[in-house]
Formats: sequence, C-alpha cells, structure tokens
Amino acid sequence: MIKKFLGWFMSYLSQNKDKPHSEYLKEAHSRISESYEELLEKVKRLELVLEEKTKLADELKSAFLRNIYHEIRTPMNSIVGFTSLLNHGHHTAEQNSKYAENIKKSSQQFLNLIDDLVEASLLDSGYSKTTKGECDLSRVMDELHSLYTVQNKFSEKSDIALKQNPDLQHKELKIYSDKRMLFDIMSYLLSNAFKFTEKGAVEYGYKVLNDDKIMFYVKDSGVGGIDKYDNSIFKNFTKSEHCLSETNIGLGLGLSIAHGKVKLL
Repeated sequence: MIKKFLGWFMSYLSQNKDKPHSEYLKEAHSRISESYEELLEKVKRLELVLEEKTKLADELKSAFLRNIYHEIRTPMNSIVGFTSLLNHGHHTAEQNSKYAENIKKSSQQFLNLIDDLVEASLLDSGYSKTTKGECDLSRVMDELHSLYTVQNKFSEKSDIALKQNPDLQHKELKIYSDKRMLFDIMSYLLSNAFKFTEKGAVEYGYKVLNDDKIMFYVKDSGVGGIDKYDNSIFKNFTKSEHCLSETNIGLGLGLSIAHGKVKLL
C-alpha cells in the first residue's frame, strides 16, 4: 500500500511540476487519508479472520482433549476395574482367566492409542523419515499374513477369513521402497478393515498396473464406506458415521497416518 502511494506521488510530481506545494500537500493528504482508511479496513478484516481462526483453534483443541480423555479413559477404566476384581474376592479359575483376558485386551488398546498419537505427531512435525532400499513384496505380504493370522486367532475376529492376493504374474517382485513404512501402511489398512468387519473376509494384495505403478489394496465385507466420504476421512481425529460407537475404540488416526506415510513414499 505504501509502495502504491509512493508510486502515485512520484508520478504526480513528474506530471505536475508547475503546481504550488500547497496543492501537492493537499492531494497527498487526500491520498494518504484514502490509503489509511483502506488500511484500517484491511486490518479490521484481518482481525475478524484471526478471531475466527483463534476460535476454531480453541474449539479444535477442546475437541481434541475431550477425544483423548474419552478414548484413553475407556481402556484404563477397564484395566483398573478388572484388576480390582482380581485382587478382591474369590473367583473361579474361569472368571480369573476372563478378567485377565479383558485386562490384556484393554492394555493393547491403550498401547495402540499411544502408538497412534506418537506416529501422528512424528508425521505432523516432519520427523518421520523414509529409509528406502530393496523391498521384497512377497515377503511383506507373507509377514502381514502371519501377523494378522496370529492376532485374529486370539481375538473376537477369529471367524473372519484373511485372504492374501498378490499379483501372480509378479509374485517375486522386488521394488525400491521403505519396507517398514509399506508394512505399516498395509497394517493400518488391515486393522481398520478388521475393526469394522463382523463376518466374511478381509482381502489384501497388490497388482502391477504398468512399469512404474503398483496398486496396493485392502478390501473387506464389513460396513465399508470410505468411498462414500470425502478426503476428510484421512484427516487426524476424523471418524465416519459408522465408527461413532462405544465399541469402536480409537482416535480416528489410523487412516490419516496411513495417508501421511503414503505421501512420504
């Protein structure tokens, strides 16, 4: 704005050399007043924007703290409650085993919440780095199958089939990528699939599209719905409507973490 005024003033001087100084000052004063009013208007608009941004930031912070408090309190209440039951009174071996299993399950949920918070923080701060090298896709797929086969065997999801479906024409394919990060991405997607699948199957794999493109995928027979939502599903602390229930523990970070890691690769 100042630069604009100075440009006008120098042009005015060059074009009106014969006018008295009083007219220069009068015209300059008028222009300065206009610029000042314009500046004040912009400052007011900026203050409104900052006020809205501050309000939004406060609302997001409050929502974040409420979410964190609820999600962490849920497994902790379970751990404290069942530990108290084990320590007081006489119970059958079957009851003690059930309480211990609930404590184990809630402890794992709590650890997963902490892991997700750390991962999301590393991604947001830019501290999450890739370490690329030769990556054997067949080995990554097999390791995922072993991990989720064991996990599901000792969980409530034991009846859900896990299907591995690599591209049979490129089964021994090796690529240049970050193996650990690729494993993590697929793991987040598989965990999300199992979380919202009550029966049927979860399938994962990859397909070579051309010389420089590979499509990795996870699909399930659950409630689905990712394609029904916009990209907000990949934002931190975002859950789709079918995720909003007391039984679905989680901060809404899994898909956003997977999305962030995909962008790093």
